[in-house]
Amino acid sequence: MKQAVDVVILKSMPYSGTTWLNAVLASHDYAFYLGPYHIIFNTRRDEAHTVCKIHGEACPFWMPFYEQWHPEDESFVYKVAQLSGKSMVVINNPNQAMLDRDLKDPRLRLHSIIVYRDGRANINSLLRHSPDKYNTFYYKPEIALDFAQ
Repeated sequence: MKQAVDVVILKSMPYSGTTWLNAVLASHDYAFYLGPYHIIFNTRRDEAHTVCKIHGEACPFWMPFYEQWHPEDESFVYKVAQLSGKSMVVINNPNQAMLDRDLKDPRLRLHSIIVYRDGRANINSLLRHSPDKYNTFYYKPEIALDFAQ
């Protein structure tokens, strides 16, 4: 693969709808979705079997990827595109260090999508999905008012 690779960077707060948007974009025949970029990018070769939650050590993509990728010589994202045969890679919320380190390859065309969601909806989702983690909020559904009465 010598042609340019389109990299779609999704930026958002947690619970903003990026999982849904990732699924939509990744459903295209030319797209490859990386998932949590920081987890995959920072995985050591001896931990490659932990990346794929479906196949584990028998993963047909990530195990060979980590055997062939040379981080000192190659862009992580470009190598993903090369081995997957896809011309678009979708990543979610990369940090600045990853952007500086990996996305400077001139063969990559970067496109950003910023996903917004009403802050009240984000807080509601956080409380609903992780009530123990966000226990500083007062939330007791059993005492919620029923306005239908």
